[in-house]
Amino acid sequence: MSDGNRRELLERTIGATPDCIPAERLGEPPTDGERAHLAACPRCRTELALWQEYEQSIPSAEDGAAVQWIAAETARRLAPQPSRGPRALGWLRWPQLAAGMAALLLAAAVGYTVWDPEPRVQPHQDAAAVYRTGRVQLLAPTGDVTAPPRVLEWSVFTGAASYDVNVLEVDRTPLWQGSAREPRIDLPPAIVALFVPGKTVTWEVTARDAAGAAIGESGPRQFRVSPGR
Repeated sequence: MSDGNRRELLERTIGATPDCIPAERLGEPPTDGERAHLAACPRCRTELALWQEYEQSIPSAEDGAAVQWIAAETARRLAPQPSRGPRALGWLRWPQLAAGMAALLLAAAVGYTVWDPEPRVQPHQDAAAVYRTGRVQLLAPTGDVTAPPRVLEWSVFTGAASYDVNVLEVDRTPLWQGSAREPRIDLPPAIVALFVPGKTVTWEVTARDAAGAAIGESGPRQFRVSPGR
């Protein structure tokens, strides 16, 4: 196969088509047409997996401390020095300037990665829209598990009167929904039976206050029963 044919085959495999799902739709439940397209399009499946991975990421306290240190060190190095006459600018040499600019760019890159942008507004019927004030910490199951889980567990969320639980396919097709007042919920046997080895399942939790308004979200978390068990 010639280089031109290989290039054309690669573009057909990974290139976007008019039927590909727009990036702004990746976080929404897919339509029947989009679900059928996902089954046949490796590019859109990859985009969906990357979006879910990004949504699950939670910056750590160490990341924030690193950004603050880099910003402070950059400001210290670039601070103006006292004037000492005509040779006062002699301290500024290209190596120092390059190092300072590199540190500044690094701080900007790390800061963009760990910065939490303006939270999304969570609509609620008969109530004013509220901003997400926290993240519900999911405990189990997560990652590869040895047996189909019968219980979903998460940490207590301050101010929550109830929790909505959603269990979904990887493509966001709903499998089951439930509600609990405690930070755990038992799954029906019919749902547990769907957790066959090798199948990846997504679950997420929304915390609600006594008025029913959403005050915290977990974001999607995935688990899979290890094959061969």
